[in-house]
Amino acid sequence: LYSVASVDDRNAVQLAERIVQKAASKKITSIEVYNGLIHCWAKSKHRGAAKRVREILEIVEDESSNPLQPSVKTYTSVLDAFSRCGFVRQAEEIVQRMERRGISPSVQTYTTLVMNYARSRLPNKAQLAADVLKRMPEPNICTYNAILNACEHTNDENAKLTALKIACDTFDVIRRSPDVQLNHVTYGSFFGALANLMDSDRNEIVGLVFQKCVLEGHV
Repeated sequence: LYSVASVDDRNAVQLAERIVQKAASKKITSIEVYNGLIHCWAKSKHRGAAKRVREILEIVEDESSNPLQPSVKTYTSVLDAFSRCGFVRQAEEIVQRMERRGISPSVQTYTTLVMNYARSRLPNKAQLAADVLKRMPEPNICTYNAILNACEHTNDENAKLTALKIACDTFDVIRRSPDVQLNHVTYGSFFGALANLMDSDRNEIVGLVFQKCVLEGHV
């Protein structure tokens, strides 16, 4: 199923569905099989991906007819599908459903939620993305990069100043952290944030940051 997901073909999800049906006919039932199916839909470019993913989630959550128990990976893959379809509010509900079922979201789960905010059209998405950090035990560089991405693509004029502050604070936290190492993605998103959110002194500041980027070998 994960191999099928890597195929750039809109019909790949139909093949994935047939594989799962065949597995079910052979009494091969495992949450990993359904996780693979959700992953296929999440990585597809199919317009009905989010709808189908919700249907699959309901199947595995239905304890009366199915002994399967959804895992952290299940919900994280669902969030991934939602992030590609603009279902940001539904993504928030998924995290709440996890917590109600006693399943602790992982760093990857929270990071995928941040990506949902970053890809949304919400005017305050930078603040929403940053607020996720308060719920996370140990954010990683992917989380911070996703927050910078949310700042970079903030287009609401009333939210730009807040997004700029969040971007600068996030970049500073990464630089001071002994456990997190920034990378070229960090610099790229930070440059994008500065370019989009700053009006004055932008070139001078970008020039100084770029010199650091060069010295650290991230160009």
